[in-house]
Amino acid sequence: MVDDDGLQLRAFQRVLRGQDHVSLSVADNAIDALLHVGATRPDVVVMDVFMPGLDGMEACRRIKANPQTADISVVLATAALTPELEDAAIRAGATTIVAKPIDLAAVLDIVVIEQPEDKPPAPTVRGADLLVEMLADAGVEHVFGIPGGAISPVHDALLDSNIRTITTRHESGAMFAAAAYARTGKLGVVAVTSGPGVLNSLTGLASAWLDGLPVLLLVGEVPRAVQGRGVLQDGSAHGLQIVEISRYISKLALEVPRASA
Repeated sequence: MVDDDGLQLRAFQRVLRGQDHVSLSVADNAIDALLHVGATRPDVVVMDVFMPGLDGMEACRRIKANPQTADISVVLATAALTPELEDAAIRAGATTIVAKPIDLAAVLDIVVIEQPEDKPPAPTVRGADLLVEMLADAGVEHVFGIPGGAISPVHDALLDSNIRTITTRHESGAMFAAAAYARTGKLGVVAVTSGPGVLNSLTGLASAWLDGLPVLLLVGEVPRAVQGRGVLQDGSAHGLQIVEISRYISKLALEVPRASA
């Protein structure tokens, strides 16, 4: 269940409480939902259409465009159901679109959930692998940066992809190289670690923002379990507060708190 309305999520949890044959996972945004869907491959995804950031319609398209998740039933929901939205939902690949508040029993009647006894467990997929897969789907061909520290899983995933990694001597060099590459009309992507890695990138980030260039800066972060405990290179809200700093020199700065919900 994906909805930015906490009351709707809690209502679903209450309805399904005690029903051992149905396992419910919830997410309050589409990005976390996509990561979770890729990692666990649920039978059904019930998702709100209108959410901040990535909306449900686009998330549905991405689920259906991925061969590994294309067979998952997606039910979209909205409080403002119109014929135009119904047509858009079908074009996006949704099984159906329903009006909110959602009638869970009706949804489960629409989507038949099969539970084979010998269903093999879903393979484990790292968040880094999903991220690199999304970059490739977006047409990214080059990633600039310096491996090491918390960003290492992303660089490891890049090794198994068709995306070329260009290692620079300094993070600021990676940013300016990506900005120059972005002038060709393609997205410039940089991957660096937290702490001094991202701090070294901020001048180039500010320059790209002022020039209006499409540059994406990916920053690794220390595990949430050790944030605020004095661990080396903590860039979280307990340490350097990198997201807050970056908001002033970028169009959008946000943190993906976990690989799955």
